[in-house]
Amino acid sequence: MKKIENFVYLDNAATSWPKPACVGAAMTHAMMEHGGNPGRGSHPLAEAAARLVYGCREEIALFFGSQPENVIFTYNATYALNMVIQCTIGAGEHFMISNAEHNSVYRPATALETKGAKLDIYNAFVPPWQVVEQVSGILRHNTRAVVATHSCNICPLTLPIRELGALCRRKGVFFVVDAAQSAGREEINMKRDNIDALCLAGHKGLLGPQGVGVIILSDALKEHLAARHTLIQGGSGMNSLDLHMPAIFPERFEAGTPATPAIAGLLAGVEYVGQLGSDNIRRQENAVFTRIREILLANPKIQLYMPEATEGSVLLFNIDRIPAEVAVDKFAEGGVYLRGGWHCNPLAHRQLGTLGSGAVRVGIGYANTLECAEKFGEVLGEI
Repeated sequence: MKKIENFVYLDNAATSWPKPACVGAAMTHAMMEHGGNPGRGSHPLAEAAARLVYGCREEIALFFGSQPENVIFTYNATYALNMVIQCTIGAGEHFMISNAEHNSVYRPATALETKGAKLDIYNAFVPPWQVVEQVSGILRHNTRAVVATHSCNICPLTLPIRELGALCRRKGVFFVVDAAQSAGREEINMKRDNIDALCLAGHKGLLGPQGVGVIILSDALKEHLAARHTLIQGGSGMNSLDLHMPAIFPERFEAGTPATPAIAGLLAGVEYVGQLGSDNIRRQENAVFTRIREILLANPKIQLYMPEATEGSVLLFNIDRIPAEVAVDKFAEGGVYLRGGWHCNPLAHRQLGTLGSGAVRVGIGYANTLECAEKFGEVLGEI
């Protein structure tokens, strides 16, 4: 399908676009001026790359209330979640996930079940206090971890991570948060929210490029993971004659050459978000969300899921008698880019009653305006 010259991009839940100009500039600069392999040499290019990577650790640690040595770079949020879930939970141990989790949580959780771990799924589509009450009631003596998506990727649902974190800390259970959809938009603080593993996508609300994700660990989970297996083994730039991954962090979980240009882009993206302010981003996105919600609710041929939600950055809907995949093609022909289908989240689609049909998703980002919402309404009217 041809790209339309004056289009509206509303697929930010998949990846944010456009990126700030500083992101691309930082990546180009990294390739031209920091072209060495960080931690793999003492010559000027390698040292420059190492300083850049550490600078990004510092910025992310500052942004989320942690320390640079607790920041681990991965390929994406899916790798981050797999590494944490599969390395933290062992056979015979109990853990929980919500029914709003992306497949990046659901699939490794299911894989752990086949290896003898015990899984429970709690209902996230209830008032926040009931979510906490449920989790408290499901906790066992051998519960190792509770996993929660901060914001669902298909509908305007946000989980009470601060309250869940406090519960987990009281009970001595690790708390893992998937912030792929919320980081950059919602305020998150590792210490205040009692988070043991915060898993981030670099390319969504943090406005960085694709190809880099982040894990931020608590000191307690670092200590636990130092004695557990690692998901990936390989070169770490240190102790090359030792056949085991080093026990120190972040090197223990960073086997292989890091994506230095992508990390440079992420650093620029995080700094840009810091300049804009998460509150301002959220306010802008909520304004667009409100207008598109009004447009959808005013049309009797639209089925809007979770219509009661009055703020967020994601909306999910179907048009009467038009399959989701056909609807998104029609929107694209009119210059509005959305995503249709199941969005890698069968658990939430089952809860919303769209498992059989899929649905159309609107993903709002920092660059969207009320004019984008009106363009959406025009194309919807034509369809």
